[in-house]
Amino acid sequence: MWLFFLVAWFVLLAAIALLAEQAFGYDVTHLPALFAGLPMPQRIATGAIVTLGLALIGAPAWRLSRQDRRLNTLRDRLKKTREDVVVAHALQPRRHRPAPDRERSPAGRLRAP
Repeated sequence: MWLFFLVAWFVLLAAIALLAEQAFGYDVTHLPALFAGLPMPQRIATGAIVTLGLALIGAPAWRLSRQDRRLNTLRDRLKKTREDVVVAHALQPRRHRPAPDRERSPAGRLRAP
């Protein structure tokens, strides 16, 4: 699930880059030269914005991967518990049947003879 999330983000970013190049005339190959031409404070700000953007993309993917691992652990535990319950039920002694001289009422209660 989390891998799909990351792939979807990278596809979205690639589509944005392609559409920006076609719609606004941006040339993506010139971005490193444009970045190098910025003054140092703007480089730092641009780097911080890009880093924070990647962190915002990566944080939900990280949470989804942890949630996926916890879900798998929970499924394993429930499967083992279910198997233990089945074994415990099989080991239970059978209940005694009522004596044949007594009859059951429609409500399931025993009637005296």
